[in-house]
Amino acid sequence: MILTAISLGTIIQGVYQAEKRQELGYRDMDSAYEFLALLQQDLPINTFAFGQGVPELYGLMGWDTRCHVIDFSDRTELALQYVRDSLEQEECFFAFLQDAEFILEENPGVWYPYKQYEYAGDVYVYFRRNP
Repeated sequence: MILTAISLGTIIQGVYQAEKRQELGYRDMDSAYEFLALLQQDLPINTFAFGQGVPELYGLMGWDTRCHVIDFSDRTELALQYVRDSLEQEECFFAFLQDAEFILEENPGVWYPYKQYEYAGDVYVYFRRNP
């Protein structure tokens, strides 16, 4: 009985999440392609990038994030240090906003948000280095 209740709850939650994603446009490929066209227009090709959804977006554009860490989403210290070290040589980067916050907090005043994008309820930002 308990397993049935847990299973039913999981199914209901999964359906709710799928419907929510549908409302946000996760399956609307026309809006996805419009978003990708905007990124291609605004960002230099292969701009250093990281964070939730970024490898998928870049993959659809045929771009390379140049941030090759395994499981960045786990935010291991090794992954964060890789990003820190890589950004020392960069003039700009693109990221899922929440995943970029550690860089902004550790380096106040170094980066500024040049342009912010919202797609399917997620916020991405193109950052540039302050002169």
